[in-house]
Order: sequence, then structure tokens, then C-alpha cells
Amino acid sequence: MAKQSWLPFSRPTTIQSSVNDPAVVSWNADIASWTPQTMVVIEEGQLCMMLLNQTIVAIVEKGSYPLDWIIPPEKLKPAATLQNYFFSTKIFSNQRWGTPTPIIVKDTSIGMNALRAHGTFSFTLDNPKRLWQHLPNDYKQFTTDDLAGQLRSMILDHFTAIVSENQNNILQFLTERQRFSEVIKQELTTDFKAFGLQLVDFIVQSVSAPESQADSMAAFAKIEKLNDMLRQGLITQAEFEEKKQQLLKDI
Repeated sequence: MAKQSWLPFSRPTTIQSSVNDPAVVSWNADIASWTPQTMVVIEEGQLCMMLLNQTIVAIVEKGSYPLDWIIPPEKLKPAATLQNYFFSTKIFSNQRWGTPTPIIVKDTSIGMNALRAHGTFSFTLDNPKRLWQHLPNDYKQFTTDDLAGQLRSMILDHFTAIVSENQNNILQFLTERQRFSEVIKQELTTDFKAFGLQLVDFIVQSVSAPESQADSMAAFAKIEKLNDMLRQGLITQAEFEEKKQQLLKDI
């Protein structure tokens, strides 16, 4: 876990913080001493959510502000508890997901299959208040690794549901991964927003089957290549259907 680093020119009366770990999504940067004139400095790529007596009072974007510009001076009493949660606004790219166990599907043309899949996704901050509500109480740092389990669970739920809905046409699923990636992304967008995040992209990189079904997957790979040729106009629809049926007979 990365250490929180206070900038060399920061003083106890300046609320300013950064972290060294690029995987940190949010961190707590409370300070023990402050006054209404304390400067709040928000750096590029950050937001700061401020709580007074455990109530959210402000979400501050990049810039430098006296504290009493952000919070009404009459509320800044010496006994008040001030908490500062910083959030990174970067895009967290190349996050990985996968199926821990095979998904069983039954296509009417090829029978039962057990499929595995994996891919990547990227996300960024959408709503700091909503994300904060999903995080543990009094956390110090929260990283992409800490989020991974919850986000992958959402992905697998939608992925499994869409595969199940399309299992009578699994060949189309296997040969049009880009289209299915887009369908799954649309399904996931609402769930990510409810979590305070924006899903930037979602990619199904590969779909595979157990070794016992290697012949089937080899045929699927050939069908996928034929489908690419069809999209490029190198073969006709009739030629595609004829070659596809022949490959299915050979499984």
C-alpha cells in the first residue's frame, strides 16, 4: 500500500494531499489542525469531498481556496470534526475480469458446451458521494484491488445472464465478440453509475472451452474468421453458411 505523501511546502494549516500509488481510487487525508483561513489545495486529477461532523458539506474541484470560502464560517467551530476524502479522477484502465468457473450453455446446433471467458475494462469516477457510500467506514486508502471483487461480481452476473439468453445461438456470441462486448457494456453502465463509477470500456478478449471441447472451439475460431471475411465482402452470405455448416458437421 502506498504511503500518503504531504508536499514539502505544505504547512499544518494547508489541506493538500497526493499519493504515489496509481491504483489508489480514494484516500482519507484528515488533519488535526485547521482554521477558517486554512487553504484547501486540490491538485490536477483530484476531487476532495469534505465532511463536517460526519455530514458531507462540499465537493471541491481543482484549485486553491480558503476553507471559509467552501464552508460557511459560522459552521467552522473549533470543536467541529473536519474530514477530507480525496478521489482520483483518472481513468483506471486495463482492469481484468474472467469467469472463475465455466458457464454451461446448450446450443441447438452444437449441443452442450462449457465456456470460459476473460477480458478487460476501464472505469473512472462519476459520483464521489455515491462511491464513498459504498466504501468501508474510516478507510485510509481504497485501491482498484479493493474494488475488484465487487466490480467483477457485477460483470459476471451480467455476462452470465446474456450468455444464457443467447445460448440457443452461441455461435453468434463466439463469432461477434465485439457486438456482445457492447451489449454487456450497456447492461453494466447503470450498475457502475449506481456505484459512483463510469464504465469507460468493456472488452471480451477471448472465449474458450475445456480441452475436451478443443475441436469445437477450433471450429468456432474458423467460423469467426469466415465471419470477418463476410464483413469484408470477401465471401458471400451463401458461401459463409455453406462453410459454417461443414465445420459444424466435422465437430
